[in-house]
Amino acid sequence: MQIHDILPTNLGIEICPFHNEVKTLILDEIDSHGSNYEYRKPKSNTLEHLDYYSPLHADKFTKFREWTQEQAGIYARDILGYDVSDLVVTDSWINICKPGGHQVPHYHINSFVCALYYVNFDDNVDSPTYFWQPNPTQPRDFPVMLTRKNQTKYNSLNEIVGLEGTLLLWPSNLIHGYKTNYTENRITISTNIMPTTVGSYKITPLNKEERHTQMLAQRSGQLWDVPEFI
Repeated sequence: MQIHDILPTNLGIEICPFHNEVKTLILDEIDSHGSNYEYRKPKSNTLEHLDYYSPLHADKFTKFREWTQEQAGIYARDILGYDVSDLVVTDSWINICKPGGHQVPHYHINSFVCALYYVNFDDNVDSPTYFWQPNPTQPRDFPVMLTRKNQTKYNSLNEIVGLEGTLLLWPSNLIHGYKTNYTENRITISTNIMPTTVGSYKITPLNKEERHTQMLAQRSGQLWDVPEFI
């Protein structure tokens, strides 16, 4: 049987020219929450997400948010080849990984391009981000009990070892995560990015109240607002 490699997934990588400024702002943002706060997730000792609001929509992050949007636009137009208008960050959250933490494989919904920024990261010891395969309908595997005997490049994870201050960009349906991390304070920023318009529809970020409502519903498992479906 002949095998032909087609449709590779191209990731975008860009170094932030003002990383030290961004890192200081993010670390201060984390410190402002303290060790315990009202909306902290239960059992978040090894992996914590500051996700009840979108930090990048604060005025102090305007410079970094606009830079991220600019890089996402370049990636969408020049690498993916889409004819899109300006892109906008619709959501963002901070990830803080302690020893023993890991991120399960997942992909993002309500997003066109994902961006991950390494705020505090030692590329010699911190767990790199891995990528698997684009799959918008089945996030893990085929829904049958089949066992793989061998690993090949078509069913294995591919890892990207980023540097601190690096922005990674990829299509939002690409499954990703990272294996167990054994160091203190692996800190990243995740973002969902959308075109400002899709057809005749205008895309706008969630406000703080909408973001908080969505977060509470997601954590509770109550994904329907209509009582008949609860």
